[in-house]
Parts: sequence; structure tokens; C-alpha cells
Amino acid sequence: MSQDKVYFTFINLSPVSVNIYWLSHRTKRKLYCTLRCFAYVEINTFVGHCWIFEDANTGDCLLGNNSCVFIPLHRQSRE
Repeated sequence: MSQDKVYFTFINLSPVSVNIYWLSHRTKRKLYCTLRCFAYVEINTFVGHCWIFEDANTGDCLLGNNSCVFIPLHRQSRE
């Protein structure tokens, strides 16, 4: 697993609440937070860590950056 830190802001642009899960190295989902509609959360993570977004009511997969699993692939500055 990478030691390169990355910083992201996830913005919920959908009209539903979204559960954001971090997928551990053992492939277990860990609920990071539930994001209300049109809210945002700032996350510090690492390159290669997997994030999953689901409708908090139905459990349906939601897209993060056009994918069901969001994986930061490069370092981004926090500027």
C-alpha cells in the first residue's frame, strides 16, 4: 500500500444521503460517514485506497468520479 498521502473533498451532488465507505486492505467495508444531500466532507487518505459510495436508504451503488469504486491514483496538493 502506498505511503503517498492525498487529500480529497467529496461533494454529494445527489438528492439523497450517501454512505461513504473506506475499503480496508482486508477488503472489509468501514463506514467513514453518511453525507447528506448537497453536503461535503474533506478526507485525508493514501494513493490506492478504495472508497465506495452507496445510497444510504437503498444501498444502491453511486458513482464517484464515474466509477462505483473511487481509487485515488496520484498525489494532489491541498492548495
